[in-house]
Amino acid sequence: MKPKVELAEHFRKYAEFFADFCMYQECFITQDPYLLACAIVAYTRKFMGVAIIWSQEMELLTQCSFSVFRELYSKIEQQYTANFADHARSQNYPEQLLTEPIQESTAYGPARKTGA
Repeated sequence: MKPKVELAEHFRKYAEFFADFCMYQECFITQDPYLLACAIVAYTRKFMGVAIIWSQEMELLTQCSFSVFRELYSKIEQQYTANFADHARSQNYPEQLLTEPIQESTAYGPARKTGA
């Protein structure tokens, strides 16, 4: 489902804010720009309350798994919380997942989870 224009614009503004924020943090100066961009997008998705922060679709689009930039993501979270503690704490979505749960595979393909 395609997001509404207003939501996409709001998302873009937050992503730009976090990108600008990271540009002024000394700890990010020597980081790989692509991995930092992935971490910024992931943190923006967290901040916007997206259910799965780094979905399989995001991994396919970027060719980058969350584990590759997990430390950068955590550093963004630490820096943002240190600078904007009240606002960072106000954005809490307890149902969020960092990544999609891994499905077990069988010889016949992915195993389906049943309600049994």
